[in-house]
Amino acid sequence: IVVNQENLSLFVEAEGGICAFEKFEGQRLIFFQGSWISNFQPAIFEDSNGVRYNCTEQAFQAIKTLFVAREAKLKGLDKIADSALVLYQKIMKSTNALYQKLSASQKFLYMDKEMLDTWMLVSGEVMVRLNRLKFGQNKHFRDRLLALDGSRILEAIPDDQLWGIGMNAATAVNG
Repeated sequence: IVVNQENLSLFVEAEGGICAFEKFEGQRLIFFQGSWISNFQPAIFEDSNGVRYNCTEQAFQAIKTLFVAREAKLKGLDKIADSALVLYQKIMKSTNALYQKLSASQKFLYMDKEMLDTWMLVSGEVMVRLNRLKFGQNKHFRDRLLALDGSRILEAIPDDQLWGIGMNAATAVNG
């Protein structure tokens, strides 16, 4: 795909990592990396149990560690369950989203194949629920998100093919 005047009416490099392509092949594309849309963006919100999070990444990683603790306990893997709960406490005390993400990585948080398969099945819904909480409880973010009505929002990070598109915005548009 080559960006030219016929398929691109506007390209803007806006605040902190947002690229907008207007009317690109009939749709508006919003590429982001490290912006207010990101799970790393500080945004205080609470879940239905009154647990308070400082960003979506913290909530996601905390829930993942609790999932592992519960599953390990059910399998009689007490050391793994205990280790997951220690990681949960570290994640909940941290305000650094990268630290939170790395703390719950496979390097530190053990999941057997069954746990990993189950987590992969539910993790998308967990992320949707957490983003609903983030945007629902933070009016300034919600208003900005609603202003993107009709847009396709894509995380443009080259090394993330699970949650992102696995490439930067320029590569995605230019092929």
